[in-house]
Amino acid sequence: MRQREFDYAVIVALHEEAAYFAGVVKCGSPEDLDGLTRWTIVDERWKPFGRGVLVSSGAMGHEPAKAAVTAAISRLGVASIVNVGIAGRVASDLAIGDVVIPLMTFDVTEGGKVAGSQDQPDFQHAARERASRGSALRH
Repeated sequence: MRQREFDYAVIVALHEEAAYFAGVVKCGSPEDLDGLTRWTIVDERWKPFGRGVLVSSGAMGHEPAKAAVTAAISRLGVASIVNVGIAGRVASDLAIGDVVIPLMTFDVTEGGKVAGSQDQPDFQHAARERASRGSALRH
């Protein structure tokens, strides 16, 4: 198995999202990652989480997201993935930088569901018709 270069990867679709993230969390210079772009996260505030990397495919959709996650796992050996920017303006009162904490999320490609709380997540592999609206934190 490949040696772990990073502990986690933050995945974003668009380079604009990566630029916004890098404006909040200090990152190194962009580097090529199999046609994708990666930035090493160098922000001291993020050190407690281990070594991190920001990865952007530069495009939206399932296939670009799959390529970014696959490269992060297979080429960089990350153990955890954080996907940022998928809410796509779910409510008109949200702004860039707001953090949405959903009460429930769906994996539309697999029909799975994650619910519960941070302390006690409930993982089920069965689609539901409706999800409850989460909350937004303003910074």
